[in-house]
Amino acid sequence: MSMGETAENIAENYDLSREQQDGFAVEAQKSGRLKNEIIQIGTKSGKIYKDGCIRTDTTKETLDDLKPAFSETRSVIAGTSLPLTDGASTVLVTTEEFAKKMV
Repeated sequence: MSMGETAENIAENYDLSREQQDGFAVEAQKSGRLKNEIIQIGTKSGKIYKDGCIRTDTTKETLDDLKPAFSETRSVIAGTSLPLTDGASTVLVTTEEFAKKMV
């Protein structure tokens, strides 16, 4: 299940309107409310320290023009949904002995 579908299910289960979702997204971005949820990482181009979604120039008005992204009858829009490219993971399979030696 995609994160967009998950967001739709959460919105439905908790009776969250599109207006509530859009308002939260704009307020959270502007206030830096979620900054502690993002771990800063270094890249060749510099440090990444904030989420690329929702864009910093997003307003309630810009979100109003967007149509639902996952279903015409539901409420999650591209302006507040995670992109399909988000996510990363790593798995390291090793022995306990090797892991202790490397720490």
